[in-house]
Amino acid sequence: MDKLVSFFRLSNNSFYNTYFNERAINDPKKNFTEIYARIVNKETGETIEGALMKAIGSKGTEFTEVSNYQGNS
Repeated sequence: MDKLVSFFRLSNNSFYNTYFNERAINDPKKNFTEIYARIVNKETGETIEGALMKAIGSKGTEFTEVSNYQGNS
């Protein structure tokens, strides 16, 4: 819409300025997800360094992380 309104910048400057001063984006679609993981040995409870963790998003995007010396990502 902004591109269309830009055509009125010179021919109807009042409309153009009002549009850009009054417009607002309601309900922007942004979703953030964070995952915190700690990888431990089931039997000993010791942290595991270098474990590869993988998650696949709803659109098929693949996320990978390797645990650090504390077993955290």
